Amino acid sequence: EQLKVVEHILKYWTNELENRAFGEIEDGNLSYDEWREIYIRNGWVEVPEYECFRMPSALTNVLKDVTIDTDWANYKKDKSVLDIWKCWNKYHQQWNYRINRLEMESFNIRRVEQIPKITMDEALFILLGLSPSVFGTVGFKPLSLYENTFEIADIHYQDVDGNDCIANSNLYADESSHSPHLGKLGHMEWFLQEKEEYQLIDRNEQFKCVSGRIFSGKFLKWAYKHNYLVDRQIHMRDKKKSPYGEEFAKELFDELTEVGFIRGGFDNKWELHKGNFHALHYLANELKGLGLVETKQKFKDIEQYILYESTHPLKQQFHEGRAGYETDDGKLYTDKHQLVDKALRKIAKRQLKEK
Repeated sequence: EQLKVVEHILKYWTNELENRAFGEIEDGNLSYDEWREIYIRNGWVEVPEYECFRMPSALTNVLKDVTIDTDWANYKKDKSVLDIWKCWNKYHQQWNYRINRLEMESFNIRRVEQIPKITMDEALFILLGLSPSVFGTVGFKPLSLYENTFEIADIHYQDVDGNDCIANSNLYADESSHSPHLGKLGHMEWFLQEKEEYQLIDRNEQFKCVSGRIFSGKFLKWAYKHNYLVDRQIHMRDKKKSPYGEEFAKELFDELTEVGFIRGGFDNKWELHKGNFHALHYLANELKGLGLVETKQKFKDIEQYILYESTHPLKQQFHEGRAGYETDDGKLYTDKHQLVDKALRKIAKRQLKEK
């Protein structure tokens, strides 16, 4: 939801980029002479001492009923729009990648448990249920709530009357209510700092060291005590009982992980991520129905790979008495799962090519 705010601002600058200088600028390195020619061709009056153009009064009267942003233009201002758009575009791409990666990443604090100190950001991620294992990996290096990777210098120019003006992306314009002395923040960083979990860490001196980092042992003990973390049992998979064979199992694991249906390690029992037990029932049916596997006990076989923790038998996990998808065992399944379909289609196409 917060990324949508960034996307809205990016759309604004995309519109500015596409419509500057009557929409005729395609090259970001447009020279002043080329830019000047566009405005002369459109009947505007040059004010060369300020690298500006003014809309002529006659044209202003013609357009008096038309909403326009300004009746003057400046070369440096028009040219700066590209740099500002790049800032917001890169920032949006970065956080879009990060969010997608975090959705796919299994929660893992193994590294945090093995080092004496962690950053404030890693501690915050743990409390939010986001895996700190991403820190230092592609897209997360650097990752700091005070990073300003895409900051640009102020762009100084003059308006048509010679008044000094400044253009900037204002990407890092939000101010933290907790640490205003540390500078401005990007929107996503500001949002994370305003979370209650951040305030709890920031105000708690018992696990902070002099450098501002967090003693991992003291922090984890506190997090377990207050139920931000719970001991989690790892369910190892018995590879000797692999009814689909490990080669196909790896292919299935990769595709289901890619679409976000499961999470976890290949060697462990895979965990449902964006699927429910009805979807797992559907997966078992589709694997056999599409001829991707040979099985006489499809529900028991899928449970060798995907963790199923319910006292209700998987073969009964369906919506009875409602119109919908009829499985090959006569049961009704209404929520045909798109993630399962996407993953299995790729496997089926691959097998078809191999044949």
